[in-house]
Amino acid sequence: MNKNEDFITLLYNISKHITTDKLEAMKFLSKKVIPPAEMEKLTTPLAVLNALADAGHLTENDTNNLDTLLSQLGLEHVRTNLLQKYRGKRYSGCLFS
Repeated sequence: MNKNEDFITLLYNISKHITTDKLEAMKFLSKKVIPPAEMEKLTTPLAVLNALADAGHLTENDTNNLDTLLSQLGLEHVRTNLLQKYRGKRYSGCLFS
């Protein structure tokens, strides 16, 4: 899977807002997508987000699952500030305005 740089940056920026408690919740919510043996190896929010992307659950063209995950984690401010901005830039065709 070839994720573009803007999507990778989005995942990185989101990961900076995920606390240890939210990380555990995110891992729990992702247990149907990421096999348990792989999940045990994931120790950072970015690692979990990348594993979800590698599994095809999060994609640069369809951010609905990411939107849902952020909502379930109670990260509305991240959803609003980062994800909506990413979506707006993708749809406007200008990612670096």
